[in-house]
Amino acid sequence: MTSKPFLPALFALPFLAACSFNMATPPARSAFFGSPRVLPAREAAVTGEATGVDKLFGPSLAGGSLTYERGLGNQREIVVTPTAGVIQNESDYLGLSLDIKQGFPDTRNVAFTYGTGYLWNKNAQAVSGEAGVLLGYENRFFVPTLSLMLFLSEPFLAKRICSEPNEESETQCAKPTRTFGARVGITTEIKLPWRLSILPSAAFVPVQSQTHSFKMFQMSGALRWEY
Repeated sequence: MTSKPFLPALFALPFLAACSFNMATPPARSAFFGSPRVLPAREAAVTGEATGVDKLFGPSLAGGSLTYERGLGNQREIVVTPTAGVIQNESDYLGLSLDIKQGFPDTRNVAFTYGTGYLWNKNAQAVSGEAGVLLGYENRFFVPTLSLMLFLSEPFLAKRICSEPNEESETQCAKPTRTFGARVGITTEIKLPWRLSILPSAAFVPVQSQTHSFKMFQMSGALRWEY
């Protein structure tokens, strides 16, 4: 499930918008999916991806993931993605997601994805689910893909997190909450020799928690090897 994607919201990060203290819970998977093409049975691929998520004009999150894909046959593959990163240069996070990508026998340009995952941070843990569709155009040299993903994240063992007081606002405290989100992304898989490819990606990520909503942006780059 997703390009990812992408942690569109952060456990312990107080987003300051109109002097409010915003809290949300991200999905476990930050990585983008590649093209809709499904690997044949017993073939595999490994993708390393670096990503950044941003609400205003500075990076809010920097992270990376290593995705393993394996074809299962019947136009289906399994996708395992461990993720790690840092929030605002202060708080580490770890994630693990398990997804299925399902294609169709008559086309390589459409696939569905769905899966679940777990995310850990010192301030909370969470389980999440994500599902979406990949729409691409397969050709010899590059594959542009539009991804439409939805996610739901549910925190547990969450701690109260407080903002730092400043001239405009007093200390505010809140816990991470159940969060819905979407990701509308574009990925271009550029094919290289030796079954390598590079995948630049970008996405718009609207997020809705139980208390507020906001919008984020994500950019990432990845290197993929099929074998």
